[in-house]
Amino acid sequence: MIHTATKKGFTLIELLVVIAIIGILSSVVIVSLNNARSKARDSARKSNSQAMATAFALYASEQSPESMPVAIDTATTGWTTDVTAAATISVPSIGGGSPALSTFLKVLPVDATANTYTYSNAGSDGTYCLGTYLENDNTTFGGAGDKRFICTSGGCGDISGDKATPGGAWVIADCTEA
Repeated sequence: MIHTATKKGFTLIELLVVIAIIGILSSVVIVSLNNARSKARDSARKSNSQAMATAFALYASEQSPESMPVAIDTATTGWTTDVTAAATISVPSIGGGSPALSTFLKVLPVDATANTYTYSNAGSDGTYCLGTYLENDNTTFGGAGDKRFICTSGGCGDISGDKATPGGAWVIADCTEA
């Protein structure tokens, strides 16, 4: 009499191969998710900048003579502030003016990453520069280090080139008023 053995279950080798394949696939997914998260943060930063630019324009239209919010040195998470008394690089004053900027922009955006935003209105006039530093290179210019998104009284857009100190504090040359 011939016994035919029926195979029940999987061998150890088969199980290890399947576990290895699952591990490789999960690591690829995690890397993709991290990239998507940083792009989502950049998108939120650009959206915040455009919303602030709109609020600045609405604010300026209500001022006589027309002027943008003044820059003040107030420690705000994610913003570069000038440590000198000149206040050339700072944050916009939410409470200044009549009506106040807070009428159009309830709060300034905050960012966990230091030196993400900067604001300049050196002449306290109708020009300003709002700078946003992105995590990823912008795709407009296709070069490495193109991480600035600038809003001025002329509009918002990606800017070619990096800050003078990439990842560091903003300087006045990084965000020129227009």
